[in-house]
Amino acid sequence: PASPGPVPPAVLAALRAKLDRLKTTPATAPLHVDPRAPLGRRLGDFAVWARRQTGIEEVLVLDSDGHLLWGPPQPAELVLAALMAMNAGRRSGAREVFAPPTRLQRPLAGDRQLSLLDCHCRAGAVQLAVVHREPLSGSAEASLRAALTTVVDAAP
Repeated sequence: PASPGPVPPAVLAALRAKLDRLKTTPATAPLHVDPRAPLGRRLGDFAVWARRQTGIEEVLVLDSDGHLLWGPPQPAELVLAALMAMNAGRRSGAREVFAPPTRLQRPLAGDRQLSLLDCHCRAGAVQLAVVHREPLSGSAEASLRAALTTVVDAAP
């Protein structure tokens, strides 16, 4: 049988680069939820997990009225102002009332972004606000939403 020829250097370089990326990319760890823990502790565990998994800088969780359920004791004024602007924008037109967006994004200073993600739980809607530099992938958004829903819906 004939043996294959040498692998072209460009193909080898691409394979090595991909292997290097895989080595440096942390594996997605599952979020373990203690259903007996109070909601505040579960949300805190979620925030730590979310930062590790996605590289986001700041996590805020708000109820459907915009009240802070979890976040830093003194949330950044700019983040709260952006959240209020986004909530006002949601209610600005009839289309948003009947089909509100599930994701809103606003630029922040320092090449950062604020993303607000709607999450629907058994107890009602909550909003996840995250500050990040790198764009959130669709899979990262889905993972964040699913994890937050699990955390909020866990029985106390």
